[in-house]
Amino acid sequence: MKETTMSLLDPKEVSIDCPKCKRKNNRTIGSLKENPVVNCACGNTITVDVRYLVRELTKVDKKLGQIRKDFERAGE
Repeated sequence: MKETTMSLLDPKEVSIDCPKCKRKNNRTIGSLKENPVVNCACGNTITVDVRYLVRELTKVDKKLGQIRKDFERAGE
């Protein structure tokens, strides 16, 4: 079974800047997909729009699939 870009990137950390105090809050992509709410130490709550991330990663998966098919055809 082929891994998707989304699952490959789940353990990668991203930095979410707090708009209130500018502190960097690090979370993994996988944890943000499960819970998009980040509670900053300053008390501010940040809600991350992971729908955008998922949409973009889905586009990347489709492109990679097409590239893979193109390479397979070129090797025939």
